[in-house]
Amino acid sequence: MRQKDWHSHGHSQDPNYNGEVVHAALEVDSPSTGLQSGRDTPVVSLAGLLAQSQRRSEEEPGGGFAVGMGLWELLGRRGFSRPRTAAEAGDLLDSAGDQRFYFKSRRFQLFLADQVTLEPGNTGDTGGGPDQTALDQTLLDQTLYEALMEGLGYKNNQQPFLKLAQRAPWRVLVQKSQGLPGRERAAAVQGWLSAVSGLVARQDSGAAVEGPPRGLGPAMSRREWHLSRLRPVNHPLRRMAGAAGWAVRYAQNGLVGPLQRAADGASRSNTLKALTDCLVVAGDGEGLASIGKDRGRDLVVNVVLPFLYDLSGDGAEDYLDLYRRLGKSQENELTREMTRLLLDPSWGRLVTSARRQQGLIHLHRALIG
Repeated sequence: MRQKDWHSHGHSQDPNYNGEVVHAALEVDSPSTGLQSGRDTPVVSLAGLLAQSQRRSEEEPGGGFAVGMGLWELLGRRGFSRPRTAAEAGDLLDSAGDQRFYFKSRRFQLFLADQVTLEPGNTGDTGGGPDQTALDQTLLDQTLYEALMEGLGYKNNQQPFLKLAQRAPWRVLVQKSQGLPGRERAAAVQGWLSAVSGLVARQDSGAAVEGPPRGLGPAMSRREWHLSRLRPVNHPLRRMAGAAGWAVRYAQNGLVGPLQRAADGASRSNTLKALTDCLVVAGDGEGLASIGKDRGRDLVVNVVLPFLYDLSGDGAEDYLDLYRRLGKSQENELTREMTRLLLDPSWGRLVTSARRQQGLIHLHRALIG
């Protein structure tokens, strides 16, 4: 929105932003913006586009909000027609939310099918989806683990968390921690994750064993992580403590199986709580959970339900039905901004479910390609 926010958000001192080639803003103060490297990047004003949208809004009866007009023109080219009423907007958000759910599930399906095809000696046609008999527990657990870890990173640290999950595989964390006393396992896994992340030196990682175990990849660079302006509860190291809790909790029975059993064994009205409880990890005595209920619920919506939908065959529609019935999750910057830009305030409160929040995110993805 404002060029000066580049500085107030800490980007001018963050080396992760040194690759920026252009800075666009509605409110521009100068022709360039300084990067942490000392280089300047040119600034482009978007005010002209806003003025054009305002003129079109004034020319159309009931045009409503200015910026949204231009965005709906772009969305229209991608198959999302601008709604004229609150009912149309609600239906569109529901449809977009379903599309996001199917997209996520399909991504899991394609990934697992590729892994089956890549297995030595496996040249059979999977028919476009994974052969369930060929999917071993290790592959399923690693796939879900990577997706959950990616989900722990929010938008700025998703890729670093995914990379960490690949360099510190689920199987290695579980196997290497099994020989340790029970009270030391979580601390050991947390130490290994923090060391591989590059955020803590290996010798300072606090692992309960001498040195990292074999099977873990090389340490990442600290510069790969976005750490500025993070709330303490969202710091990657705290989330790694939560992942360590998963590794200890599900060491015996794997990661996927307990989630499936929790969903299948719960009553229809209690499934979300059962799945969320599987992911919540208590904190270290400071009163902050490593993974709290809000974050656990987000992971259920964004990762667990699409993943189980893909694996569940005839029972898949139960997971889709649950997704459609879920109440609203915690708000975030993206859903708030998309609500402001796309939905006419006169329509009242429309984003009343997780499905519609996911619809807003899907529309955002459509806009940015």
